[in-house]
Amino acid sequence: FPITANEYLANALEIQEGFTQAIFEKNNIRAMIQGFFPKRDCITLPRPTDDEEDLQNLLASPDKLRPEFIAEMENLEKVLAKRVKPKLMNNHVMEPTSLLNSMQSYVNAINNNAVPNLVTAWEDIIEKENERLFEEAEDYIRKQIDELKSKLPVDSQEVNDSFNFIEKKVVEDVRSSDFDVNKESLISKLSEELKVKRSSLVKENSVKCEDLCSKLLRDLWSQKLDKEFERLSELQTAWKEASEEFLANAKGDKKYQKWITFQSEYYNHSITMLIKAEELKYREENMELSQKARQFEDQISDLTREKNAYARDYDDMREVYDILDEKFKSSQEENLNLKAELIEHQSLLERTDEIGKDVGTQYQLSNLGTPRSNRPSANKSNRGSRTQLTNFESEQQFVSCQRLQDCSIF
Repeated sequence: FPITANEYLANALEIQEGFTQAIFEKNNIRAMIQGFFPKRDCITLPRPTDDEEDLQNLLASPDKLRPEFIAEMENLEKVLAKRVKPKLMNNHVMEPTSLLNSMQSYVNAINNNAVPNLVTAWEDIIEKENERLFEEAEDYIRKQIDELKSKLPVDSQEVNDSFNFIEKKVVEDVRSSDFDVNKESLISKLSEELKVKRSSLVKENSVKCEDLCSKLLRDLWSQKLDKEFERLSELQTAWKEASEEFLANAKGDKKYQKWITFQSEYYNHSITMLIKAEELKYREENMELSQKARQFEDQISDLTREKNAYARDYDDMREVYDILDEKFKSSQEENLNLKAELIEHQSLLERTDEIGKDVGTQYQLSNLGTPRSNRPSANKSNRGSRTQLTNFESEQQFVSCQRLQDCSIF
């Protein structure tokens, strides 16, 4: 039939029969366990892992522990927390490390065939507790300082606040110990150590703050300030933004002094560069305006010459116009004269025709009594007179046309 764990323990602690030395020693151990531990419980634990290599080094592979083993260990922890009372020595609760140290002291005395001395053991416990407090304080200080170093550079006030907090926490931990250790001596020793570490870290932080400020100033100068600005307002805006960016990112108590020194040295340089740029721009504009002025002067000279040429041409044209106008007026007069002459000639021709008609009539009357053979040829005389009139009229018309053509030429 299966048995419980407590039954298994009771069977293991039963006195065995026999008179050999080995049986005697084992029975002696069994008797002492029964005497010193009247209330006993047994909790069985399964094998932590099936792998022999993992079993030899359980701390290196905690993830390989069997779930059954973990469950039983949690059960054992609950039993110990419920049933085991804190160990007291000189009315002081023994912490696990102190209890282990005292037990180690007893075991060493027994192994050396000596009687364990409780006073000496207590002194050893006090000494070990003192060492433990100091080591824990040092370990805490080291971790806090390493964490603070990872944040460097920081403002000096943050360094001081961090060390003040570390010192306060260490003092509280030391004074909270229940053992009669020399707490003030331990606190003084830790304070001296903190003082040295504080001084060292302040110097390291100061150097890193200087490096950070120098880097920020170099970057700001090369990226935002070392260039030519077109207007003074742009330069002032750029320097204001650079100042805000530097003071927001720089660390250390000297960052304001660093910025003032940098600004006093390089701001004037930026102003000088701006003035030179403005002078160069104005000089170029002046040269351009001068060139345009010369071009305008040349254009004015050309226009003046053209004006003078046009004026001369105008004068010449005016003279020609006056001449032509005079000729035109004279031609008009001649034309009027010609017209008058033409009218006069036409009236003359009309009178001549009338005279011819009268002569013909008279001639016919005179020849009424004259034989036909003796009559003068009327047609010949009329034809001759008409021929003379026609020739005269043609000559007059030719002269008139010639004068009209001369007038039309002008």
